[in-house]
Amino acid sequence: MSDLSDNLLSMTDWNNKKEVLEAVKNYGPELQYASEELRADREVALAAVKNNGDALEYASEELRSDREVVLAAVKESGGAHQYASEELKNDKEVVLTAVKDGTSIILKYTDPSLLSDKEFVLSVIFYVGSALEHVDKKLQGNKEVVSMALNDDGSNLKFAHKSLKADKKIVLMAVENNGLSLKYASDELKQDKDIVISAIGNEASALKYANKSFRADKDLVLAIIKENERYPLGIIESMDESLRKDKEVLLQATEKARYPLEVLEYADKSLLSDKEFVIATVKQNCDALEFASDELKNDKEVVMAAVKDSGDALEYASKELRADKEVVLAAVNSWGYALEYASEELRTDIESSPKDNNNIAQQAKEFFSEENDYHWNDLNELVEDHIMNNPEYVIKLLQVGDNKFEFLNEDFETFPKKIRDNLDVMKVAVHINPRSIEYMSKDSIYSELFMIIFNDWSFQNGYCDEDEISAVTDALIVSSCNEDKDLIKQLIDEVESHTHDNSLPFSLISACSSTLFKDKDILLGLLKNLNEEVIEFGADVYGGNDYYFHWTEVISCEHFSKKMQGSGLLKDPDIIDLLKNISTGIEKHFTLMHKENQMHWVNNNFFNDNIEDKHWIMLFRELSKG
Repeated sequence: MSDLSDNLLSMTDWNNKKEVLEAVKNYGPELQYASEELRADREVALAAVKNNGDALEYASEELRSDREVVLAAVKESGGAHQYASEELKNDKEVVLTAVKDGTSIILKYTDPSLLSDKEFVLSVIFYVGSALEHVDKKLQGNKEVVSMALNDDGSNLKFAHKSLKADKKIVLMAVENNGLSLKYASDELKQDKDIVISAIGNEASALKYANKSFRADKDLVLAIIKENERYPLGIIESMDESLRKDKEVLLQATEKARYPLEVLEYADKSLLSDKEFVIATVKQNCDALEFASDELKNDKEVVMAAVKDSGDALEYASKELRADKEVVLAAVNSWGYALEYASEELRTDIESSPKDNNNIAQQAKEFFSEENDYHWNDLNELVEDHIMNNPEYVIKLLQVGDNKFEFLNEDFETFPKKIRDNLDVMKVAVHINPRSIEYMSKDSIYSELFMIIFNDWSFQNGYCDEDEISAVTDALIVSSCNEDKDLIKQLIDEVESHTHDNSLPFSLISACSSTLFKDKDILLGLLKNLNEEVIEFGADVYGGNDYYFHWTEVISCEHFSKKMQGSGLLKDPDIIDLLKNISTGIEKHFTLMHKENQMHWVNNNFFNDNIEDKHWIMLFRELSKG
């Protein structure tokens, strides 16, 4: 735990019942720091285990024998069963409450007499089928018990008695629930057509557990591939090796597969030396040339079939064919960057040709003409390089949009440094995609660029993407712009003027320099925005589009504390009033988070390692005292 965490922890009087109650209600395991007397206090222990069942570990021995306390603990966390007294570990209600959490491992430590009680076992398996592993051997052979376990997950067949693994009705129930449970069926039933077909129908890769007669059945394998068009890899892995030499099977699989190259990894070497097979596969996916035999990588007809479809296949051609001008030009015409795979001699010859140089300049000029129908990907690498090193052309390129060049921030990393650091280019780039600022040198980042970005966000009523915010904030931190008072003031005003369902108000606090924290107007603006967000926050998290976060992931507790302590403004009444409001708001906020089971957003982030809600509460309490 950091020094900050230790300091905040030391603020609680662990002999004071009121303070300890407040602490354990926020985080149950804090009970470990309480005095021996308070760890034996029933009210304190109940509050702790209701927040976090595992806090039972720190309760007194007497309270670990208290049925109400133990039931509250295992209800919150089944794993708390391990901390109960020996007597309560074998209490039916305690055990049943614990397994409702989905934890069956606790049965390993339960009295065997309980696990031979059929009615009790059925109650347990109703909640967690894998409990079958721990029950009495006789009950592992009981059809009613095993059937209930299989309804939960067919793979629980592995815990059934040997006799039931040979029972067709039981095994059929298992494979219909989970095809891969075929693995645990008897050898005889692995040869049963009904069982195997049902297993494969549930999960195609269950074929690997079937008898060899099924795995070598070409018609069956082809039918399975047809039924599992996008994901035949598991079938190829499972089928008998004899079929890996079969041209029809492998071609059908590569044609249907979402990732055909993975299928070729299982093809027999004889097929990878078969010209007809390799030409067919490179026409499906040019990168299949990588798997061809050395002989076919030196076959001009095979290589031309690949590079005409996609020039980057030239990478896998033989050394001789990468020096063949006809092959190389075919590749470059398909994909401009393919020139990098040509032999050094041929590349130099093409690049130094006066005729080619004149053509390059002319092609670059024609690319921007109204009559041109070419897309950026249609250009060869030399023309692209010529355009990319000319700021005027790059600006045009960024402005032409989807008709010729689709600009992505990742593309910007490949632009020449002199272009990425050109202010005129960057004004256009950040307007199109704010994240492009992350690829600039820190000395070339100007305040003007941030204003363009924020004005664009303002025009969008405060909407901005979290990836954009992260990139822009990082650029602000590494550049000298985070000490530009006029800029930061404008950014604070922009944040204040819009409702933000994102991390921007918090990111600005992180980005602002320690120097500007000493400016009262700036600090008031930052804290006012934080106060507004805390008041509006409730128990929600920010985000959308599969990305959600809590504000504690954006502001470093330790850095914020240091900047506040170094501000010299902690005696200012206006600052103190704001801090008191924020402190009250944060306490209400975390109370709601606990009530609505949202605390994982706070406890599971890496930015504030080992910093919990209590540390934030304590921090603002201390800051508001001045």
